[in-house]
This record gives sequence, C-alpha cells and structure tokens, in this order.
Amino acid sequence: MRCPACAEALIVLELEGLEFDHCPDCGGVWLDQGEAERMAQRASVDPVRVSEALGGVTQLTAGKRRCPRCARRLRLLNATPELDGCPSGHGWWFDRGELEAFLASRSEGPRAAIERTLERFFGTKAEAAPVESI
Repeated sequence: MRCPACAEALIVLELEGLEFDHCPDCGGVWLDQGEAERMAQRASVDPVRVSEALGGVTQLTAGKRRCPRCARRLRLLNATPELDGCPSGHGWWFDRGELEAFLASRSEGPRAAIERTLERFFGTKAEAAPVESI
C-alpha cells in the first residue's frame, strides 16, 4: 500500500496483535476499520466513544488524498483533529501526531494510559493537548 500523503510505501507494524500501516517517511498512520477502536481499548479509552466519534463525524468535501485500499478520494472529516476517511469505510488516515491528539481528545481516563500505549507503538511520548484526568 502507498501512503495517502506522500505516496511512499507503507509498512505494516504489529504489536500485541494490533496491526496498523505506518509511513516511515512522513510519520502518518493508516488504521483499517476496527483498528482505531482496538488501539483505544488498549489505551483504556472507551472504544464506543472512539467508534461513535469516527462514525459520527460530518463528511466534508473530497480531498486530494486517496484510500490505500480502494483508491477512492478520502473525505475530509470534521473532527478534532480534522481527519481523512475512506467513503467506503476502509479506514482513516492520521497525519503525524493526529492519532495521539484524536485518542487524547476522547479519553475518559488518565492521559498517562494513552501516552504509555503510544510510546509502545512509536517509541516517543504523545504530544497531545492536555486532557482532564479522573
């Protein structure tokens, strides 16, 4: 598969049964349908809230980027941060830092849980906006 942002080859990364496609050039992440919810679950974020957030966002215009699965133009989704989603439901594209910001903005638990999970995936701490902790 090719990166929707820079057209470089995506590499498949797997950690504890969770797979995602990562662009080593631009740092973006492609999550197939269901992977965002699984990642959120591992970070102790309510996966129902993540699923609702991804499924319930308003689709804006078609963007320039294309789905790495079906090559349809990704739709810009009105979310925080603004995301690119496949209109066929194949998945979502997160530019560098957007996945961390997305998960952190939907967290109901301590931010530290998300940071630990992302640090295991990417080897760095999350750089997301502060989140209220319980």
